[in-house]
Amino acid sequence: MNTKLIRTHLKDFYWCIPFLSFLAGYQLFNFFLKTDVIKTPHLVGKTLQESLAILAPAKLNTRLVAQKEDADIKEGTILNQIPAADQFIKPHQTIFVVASKHPVRQKAPLIKGLMIDDIKKVLDGKKIRYKVFFLEVAQKEGLCITQIPQAGTPLPEEGMTIYCAVDSNAQVLFPNLEGALVEDALRFLEGYGITPRMFHISQVSEQHDCSHCVIKEQKPLPGSLVNIKKPLSVQLKI
Repeated sequence: MNTKLIRTHLKDFYWCIPFLSFLAGYQLFNFFLKTDVIKTPHLVGKTLQESLAILAPAKLNTRLVAQKEDADIKEGTILNQIPAADQFIKPHQTIFVVASKHPVRQKAPLIKGLMIDDIKKVLDGKKIRYKVFFLEVAQKEGLCITQIPQAGTPLPEEGMTIYCAVDSNAQVLFPNLEGALVEDALRFLEGYGITPRMFHISQVSEQHDCSHCVIKEQKPLPGSLVNIKKPLSVQLKI
């Protein structure tokens, strides 16, 4: 009688055996194949080289997915990361990063041998800053005889420096007209195609004739170096 009762009770638990077997197998699976969860390290602000040293002990991988130009940040500095810092991840997971890079400097165009008007068109079109200096040499006036930096080399922040030729015969010392009669000064300046602007120090009548007035002050000053081949503004005070 007792044996039959025991068998009856055992039959009531037979349905639990598959469930218990599954539960035992699941626990064994987790025990042998358990994977630790770790926090994502802080990589933003670190260099790519530094990030490798941080990720290696945690068995994490990194992949550079993009680069952003920034001249003020050290090249290779991590600007963004996915997953973000402190998120829970598993070993061998990949962290995607965006790093900085320095912008590629524009290279200097070939300017040597061009005339000044063509040079301005080229450099203005490329938005390149430049300074022009003129040297008295036996070359066509306005011709670029040298450039800094040389063509094909990176441009410095201050831009280009250009040296152009100027006719030495065009550079003259402006004469001293102070004390001369206006009519004599006008005759002299007319020979160079210059029409001066005249100002009276004291008030004069409308019928006043300046021909016999004496020049008191002048601009340019006596002895100034001027280019007679360029438009020249002359002012005379009488």
